[in-house]
Amino acid sequence: MYTITGVTGHVGAATAQELLDRGAAVRAVVRDPAKATSWEERGAHTSIADFDDRAALAEALRGSDGVFVMLPTIPTGGDAEHREMADSIAAAVADSGVPHVVLLSSIGADRTEGDTGPIRWLHHLETRLRQVDVTLTAIRSCHFQEKVETVLDAVLGAGVYPVFGESADVPTPMVATRDIGRVVAEALLAPVDEVVDLEGPSYTEQEVADRLVAAGVSSILNFAATAIQVPEGVHMRKVDLSTELQILAFHEQQRSGGMTDDLLEGAG
Repeated sequence: MYTITGVTGHVGAATAQELLDRGAAVRAVVRDPAKATSWEERGAHTSIADFDDRAALAEALRGSDGVFVMLPTIPTGGDAEHREMADSIAAAVADSGVPHVVLLSSIGADRTEGDTGPIRWLHHLETRLRQVDVTLTAIRSCHFQEKVETVLDAVLGAGVYPVFGESADVPTPMVATRDIGRVVAEALLAPVDEVVDLEGPSYTEQEVADRLVAAGVSSILNFAATAIQVPEGVHMRKVDLSTELQILAFHEQQRSGGMTDDLLEGAG
C-alpha cells in the first residue's frame, strides 16, 4: 500500500494515478471528504487528514510500504507557519512507523545560506525528515511547466499574457508535473535513500510569449524589466506593479463601499 498526500494537486494526482495504472494499492489522503469519492471510484482507498493534524496524518500514513509527502504553500503564512507544518509532517511520519518517504522538494533545497525564498521551508522539511528513521527519497524539482496556469484566465479570457520574469532571455528549466508524478511513483516502488535533482527543457520568457502569441494572445503586460519582443499587431504595455496594485485597491474599496471621505478626496 502506498499512501499519497496532495492528491487534489498536480503532482499528488499524477503519482496516485500512475501507481493505480501499475496495479499498486493506493491510499489517497484528502482534507475534504467530498473529494474522496472520485479516488474511490478509481480504485483507491481514502483517508481524511490535514498536514497540520499530526495524529490524523500519522493514522493515514500508518501501515504503508511508502508515502509521498509535500509541503503546501500557506497563502497568508510566513516562516513560522510553514516550519510548523513541516514539523507536523515529519512528526506524523515518525509516529506512523512507515519505512520509506518520497518528498517533493526543490532544486536549491540543499542551500543553507542566501535568500532562497519558499525553498528554505523545503530545506527545513528535508532536514526534519532526515532526523526520522526512514529511507528518504528527496525529489528536488525545477519549475513546473504548469506555472502558466496562474495566468491562464488572463490568457484565455482576455488574450493577455502578464510577464513577471527578471529577464526575457534567461532560460529557466521546467518540468511537467505528470512527469514528476511518474518519477515519484517509480521511487516509491523501488526505495532508495537518495536525492534526485529533476530538471527538464529550458524556456525563456520570450519563448513562452512567442508561443502564446502564435496561439492567439493579443496583448502582453510586462510587470518586470524584461525586453519582450512582439510582432506588429500585438499590444505591449509596460506595467508598474505598485501603481497597478494601488489602482486595483482603489476600485476594490469603491466596490465594497469601504472608502472614507478622506480616501475618496485624496483619490480624486
